[in-house]
Amino acid sequence: DDDGGDDDDDDQIQDGDEEENEEDEPSDGKKDEGNSGRHDDVGKTSKVKGPLTLKKLQKFQEKQDRTGVVYLSRIPPYMKPDKVRHLLSKHGKLGRIYLTPEDPAIRKRRKAMGGNKKQSFVDGWVEFEDKTVAKRVAKTLNTTPIGGKQFSFYSADLWNIKYLYPMSSTRMHMTSIMFTDISQNSNGTI
Repeated sequence: DDDGGDDDDDDQIQDGDEEENEEDEPSDGKKDEGNSGRHDDVGKTSKVKGPLTLKKLQKFQEKQDRTGVVYLSRIPPYMKPDKVRHLLSKHGKLGRIYLTPEDPAIRKRRKAMGGNKKQSFVDGWVEFEDKTVAKRVAKTLNTTPIGGKQFSFYSADLWNIKYLYPMSSTRMHMTSIMFTDISQNSNGTI
């Protein structure tokens, strides 16, 4: 009597539970003291996750379809990801933030000449949990002053923000091939 594969799902969950119980108790009877003082480990338990089910995959894809990504074409000098999160979180709930670090050779040269030793970023991407918020932020903040107090470090810099429309995987692949061909071509033409 096959009822649509529900027995397989139950077996997978039971297998995961058995593995979880084995990991909770150390084999030598000693307590792991290596990470006991770390703040990151407080309240966390070690769990083995089972295989990805179709339901979880669909839920993840629906969440990804609701998110919106904005591109920051210029990051003010020495602005950190935490500061970007702080400034943009006023406008909506943020997901991931990625800032591209500057070229190590440029940083090394700047430090050798007696310049600032802080890490600088070139550009970045910020993910908002709602794509309508991301579109609104890109439309309203683009080319406006970052602001803050009159003499703050970033008060005179401008936001350079653009909303990135979702790309299909095929279009993304073709775009990356095109840019690879352009960069390999000596004169920059296609």
